[in-house]
Amino acid sequence: MPRALRRNQGLTTASSEDETSRMLIEFPILPFPDDKPLFTITNKNLAQYKDKLGAGQLGMFARYPEFRMPIYQSRRTAKYPAGVLKQARAQATQVELNGFGLKNLGGRRSLSRCRRTGWR
Repeated sequence: MPRALRRNQGLTTASSEDETSRMLIEFPILPFPDDKPLFTITNKNLAQYKDKLGAGQLGMFARYPEFRMPIYQSRRTAKYPAGVLKQARAQATQVELNGFGLKNLGGRRSLSRCRRTGWR
Protein backbone atom coordinates (compact mmCIF):
# COMPACT_ATOMS: atom_id res chain seq x y z
CA MET A 1 0.00 0.00 0.00
CA PRO A 2 1.44 3.41 -0.86
CA ARG A 3 2.83 5.29 2.12
CA ALA A 4 0.47 8.27 1.57
CA LEU A 5 -2.63 6.08 1.74
CA ARG A 6 -1.37 4.33 4.85
CA ARG A 7 -0.66 7.68 6.51
CA ASN A 8 -4.24 8.89 5.90
CA GLN A 9 -6.08 5.82 7.17
CA GLY A 10 -8.50 6.21 10.02
CA LEU A 11 -9.37 3.08 11.97
CA THR A 12 -6.49 0.61 11.60
CA THR A 13 -4.28 -1.48 13.82
CA ALA A 14 -1.83 -2.96 11.32
CA SER A 15 1.83 -2.22 11.78
CA SER A 16 3.63 -3.27 8.59
CA GLU A 17 2.89 -2.44 4.96
CA ASP A 18 2.24 -6.10 4.07
CA GLU A 19 0.04 -6.60 7.12
CA THR A 20 -1.91 -3.40 6.35
CA SER A 21 -2.58 -4.49 2.78
CA ARG A 22 -3.62 -7.97 3.87
CA MET A 23 -5.94 -6.69 6.59
CA LEU A 24 -7.63 -4.12 4.37
CA ILE A 25 -8.29 -6.71 1.68
CA GLU A 26 -9.09 -9.79 3.76
CA PHE A 27 -10.34 -8.59 7.14
CA PRO A 28 -12.16 -5.50 8.34
CA ILE A 29 -10.70 -3.90 11.45
CA LEU A 30 -12.74 -4.97 14.47
CA PRO A 31 -13.09 -2.01 16.84
CA PHE A 32 -14.95 -4.14 19.44
CA PRO A 33 -13.20 -7.53 19.31
CA ASP A 34 -14.78 -8.79 22.56
CA ASP A 35 -18.37 -8.33 21.34
CA LYS A 36 -20.39 -11.50 20.90
CA PRO A 37 -23.30 -11.80 18.43
CA LEU A 38 -26.74 -11.17 19.92
CA PHE A 39 -28.10 -13.84 17.56
CA THR A 40 -27.40 -15.33 14.14
CA ILE A 41 -29.75 -15.35 11.18
CA THR A 42 -29.70 -18.61 9.22
CA ASN A 43 -32.00 -20.18 6.65
CA LYS A 44 -33.80 -21.90 9.56
CA ASN A 45 -34.92 -18.60 11.17
CA LEU A 46 -34.85 -16.38 8.05
CA ALA A 47 -38.64 -15.93 7.92
CA GLN A 48 -38.53 -14.25 11.34
CA TYR A 49 -36.18 -11.49 10.07
CA LYS A 50 -37.03 -11.38 6.34
CA ASP A 51 -38.77 -7.98 6.55
CA LYS A 52 -35.61 -6.41 8.00
CA LEU A 53 -33.22 -7.63 5.30
CA GLY A 54 -32.41 -6.19 1.89
CA ALA A 55 -32.62 -7.95 -1.47
CA GLY A 56 -28.88 -8.65 -1.54
CA GLN A 57 -28.90 -10.22 1.90
CA LEU A 58 -31.93 -12.36 1.02
CA GLY A 59 -30.14 -13.36 -2.18
CA MET A 60 -27.17 -14.62 -0.19
CA PHE A 61 -29.46 -16.87 1.85
CA ALA A 62 -31.15 -18.13 -1.34
CA ARG A 63 -27.90 -18.84 -3.15
CA TYR A 64 -25.87 -20.25 -0.24
CA PRO A 65 -27.93 -22.56 2.02
CA GLU A 66 -25.28 -22.50 4.78
CA PHE A 67 -24.99 -18.66 4.79
CA ARG A 68 -25.08 -17.18 8.28
CA MET A 69 -25.44 -13.58 9.38
CA PRO A 70 -24.26 -12.86 12.94
CA ILE A 71 -26.04 -9.82 14.39
CA TYR A 72 -24.14 -7.59 16.81
CA GLN A 73 -25.10 -4.69 19.02
CA SER A 74 -25.32 -1.52 16.93
CA ARG A 75 -22.82 1.24 17.68
CA ARG A 76 -22.27 4.47 15.82
CA THR A 77 -18.53 4.93 15.72
CA ALA A 78 -16.23 6.74 13.37
CA LYS A 79 -12.59 7.66 13.29
CA TYR A 80 -10.97 10.10 10.93
CA PRO A 81 -7.28 10.48 10.08
CA ALA A 82 -5.41 12.99 12.24
CA GLY A 83 -5.01 15.42 9.31
CA VAL A 84 -8.77 15.58 8.78
CA LEU A 85 -9.39 16.27 12.49
CA LYS A 86 -6.69 18.97 12.55
CA GLN A 87 -8.20 20.70 9.52
CA ALA A 88 -11.74 20.46 10.94
CA ARG A 89 -10.63 22.09 14.20
CA ALA A 90 -8.82 24.87 12.34
CA GLN A 91 -11.84 25.62 10.14
CA ALA A 92 -14.56 25.22 12.78
CA THR A 93 -14.72 28.91 13.68
CA GLN A 94 -14.35 30.21 10.10
CA VAL A 95 -16.79 28.19 7.97
CA GLU A 96 -20.21 29.69 7.20
CA LEU A 97 -23.28 28.43 5.38
CA ASN A 98 -23.62 29.75 1.85
CA GLY A 99 -26.93 28.57 0.41
CA PHE A 100 -26.48 24.83 -0.02
CA GLY A 101 -22.72 25.13 0.31
CA LEU A 102 -20.05 26.43 2.62
CA LYS A 103 -17.73 29.40 2.43
CA ASN A 104 -14.39 30.06 4.13
CA LEU A 105 -13.62 26.36 3.99
CA GLY A 106 -9.90 26.87 3.64
CA GLY A 107 -9.53 26.30 -0.09
CA ARG A 108 -11.87 23.32 -0.39
CA ARG A 109 -14.67 23.47 -2.94
CA SER A 110 -18.11 24.28 -1.56
CA LEU A 111 -21.09 22.11 -2.42
CA SER A 112 -22.77 24.94 -4.33
CA ARG A 113 -19.63 25.49 -6.44
CA CYS A 114 -19.49 21.76 -7.16
CA ARG A 115 -23.04 21.85 -8.47
CA ARG A 116 -22.42 24.95 -10.64
CA THR A 117 -19.25 23.55 -12.22
CA GLY A 118 -20.35 19.93 -12.40
CA TRP A 119 -17.36 18.88 -10.27
CA ARG A 120 -18.02 15.95 -7.95
